[in-house]
Amino acid sequence: LNADDVRALKPRSFRDTLGGQLMEEERRGAAARSITAIGTLSDETSLKVARQYETSPYPRWKTVQRSTPGALEKYLKGLMPADRLAALDGACEVLIAGCGTGQQALMAPTAHGPQAQLVAIDISRSSLAYASCMAGREKITNISFIHADILDVALLKRSFDVIYCVGVLHHM
Repeated sequence: LNADDVRALKPRSFRDTLGGQLMEEERRGAAARSITAIGTLSDETSLKVARQYETSPYPRWKTVQRSTPGALEKYLKGLMPADRLAALDGACEVLIAGCGTGQQALMAPTAHGPQAQLVAIDISRSSLAYASCMAGREKITNISFIHADILDVALLKRSFDVIYCVGVLHHM
């Protein structure tokens, strides 16, 4: 469909809905093209999973669950010694290993605060594009998205204070 085709559609509610979806798809395409990549997907399982999520990024969520200040630290104090939690104070480095469409990844900035620097990796550019667009919508700026296989995480050549890996390992 071109712009003239969309403008000619009726009823208006359908035209507006379809036009909005096409604009979102265009934004995600631009975001996907701008995402940095490291390594090359070569693992057979990683390639299969990437193909699935390139075709159908999931979930296509609409809202970010915000964390209240101190909630993460309070929860973690029940799981580990307090000295292990020092990395959560102030400027910490956070890796989201397998961020998908970013729902959990975009909760992390509110849990860690604006001084945290987050890196989110995934094997699906489509999923990363969705996450990047949602980060823009939510005005979350302390996160960067990188197209990479979790198996190649050493190529980041960085260390992290906190690593999240949620809903990933069952794919491996």
